[in-house]
Amino acid sequence: MRSKKTQVTMFIIMGIVLLFVFVVLFYLKNVIQQESIEQNIEDINRVLGEQGKYHQYVQGCVEQATKEGLFMLGMQGGTLYDYQVNGGKAISKSIDPYGISYIPFEYEGEVYNVSYGIKNPELGSEFHPVIPFYPYGLTKLISNPKLINRYFKNSYGNYPRNPFTPLCNFHGTNKRGISEAVACETYDSRNVNDLNSIQEYLERYIENKTMSCVRLKDLPELSDMDITKGNITANVTFGENHVLVSMILPIHIKVGSYNSVIQLNNFGTVYSVRLKKIHELVSHLIENDVNNIFFNIVNDAPAVNDCKDITGGNALCLKPGMDISKISNVCFENGLCTVGEYDDILVVKDYDNLLDGLPYVFTVAIQNRPPALDLIRKEVGTGSFYFDYVVSVDEKIMIEPIGFDPDEDQHNFNGFMDD
Repeated sequence: MRSKKTQVTMFIIMGIVLLFVFVVLFYLKNVIQQESIEQNIEDINRVLGEQGKYHQYVQGCVEQATKEGLFMLGMQGGTLYDYQVNGGKAISKSIDPYGISYIPFEYEGEVYNVSYGIKNPELGSEFHPVIPFYPYGLTKLISNPKLINRYFKNSYGNYPRNPFTPLCNFHGTNKRGISEAVACETYDSRNVNDLNSIQEYLERYIENKTMSCVRLKDLPELSDMDITKGNITANVTFGENHVLVSMILPIHIKVGSYNSVIQLNNFGTVYSVRLKKIHELVSHLIENDVNNIFFNIVNDAPAVNDCKDITGGNALCLKPGMDISKISNVCFENGLCTVGEYDDILVVKDYDNLLDGLPYVFTVAIQNRPPALDLIRKEVGTGSFYFDYVVSVDEKIMIEPIGFDPDEDQHNFNGFMDD
């Protein structure tokens, strides 16, 4: 009988012990959970409190990427290459129908590959006769060869195509029809898959550089948190006197077992760079230079007045604060080239709109083109036959051969070549 009572007592004691252990474990579990919750709440509050800091961190990456992209585009004639950004222009020379697509140019200790804005005409083709009949046959040189024949457009370069990089994406934020203020003068093709405009190059550069720059886990307080970045999309809009960037980059920070407590999403920046105006200026200078052998791309630039103002009327292309110069025979001087030793570089500097405290610089390469000989002809004979000179017996004939160079090489103060 006592043995049974003892057993019952032992069972009761064991039950009490187990109940005590259970209560203690339950209490400890609640304490631990409570501490974990409090810690999570503390982490959440801390992350939320630093949201502006993290947003500014990403914002700084966007601004730096935009500034770098604008500078490189300016130094390289509006082109970024595939070794600089995914989706950039292929650096391979073999893909360019002209044979070469850029020339190296050293500027303040760095070498940049400046893309061409003017390339040689294809002499011997249907529209460009060979020397000495270049540029347009048995006709004296005139400033507008289209008056002779409409096929003589671009007699002094850029045939069969214009190598100058277009400013805007046909389907981008500056597409025609939105407003005249944002419409661009030059666009790439209608192909939605091409990446051939300055606008697209800059967007891809900002996306690539920002993604590599944003490393929130490098911050000590976020090192052990689950951080994910979504798909990035950058949109560049060219205003009359600025470049506007808006970017979407979803960033989710997960704290403990909680869902994302912070989402960094929309970013943007504005730089007062007149890239739209500079590109328009260079486009018009190129158009004049390849169609008028008497046009001096530097000296005559202030007189070019067929650029559009915001109201749609004509305006001077060279804006106040902009300066134009030409560096001749770049490759001959720097020794960086295997071809194009006598090619030039046109340099536009904007002193009214600074980038990093310095004038914004835009350069474009000009391929050296052959000079043209003016036809030796004084007057036209009567009837159905043309004569170079009509003179009387014993009358002297004074022949003064004159050559003009599209690049102004060896030109004298009269505007034609000395040699």
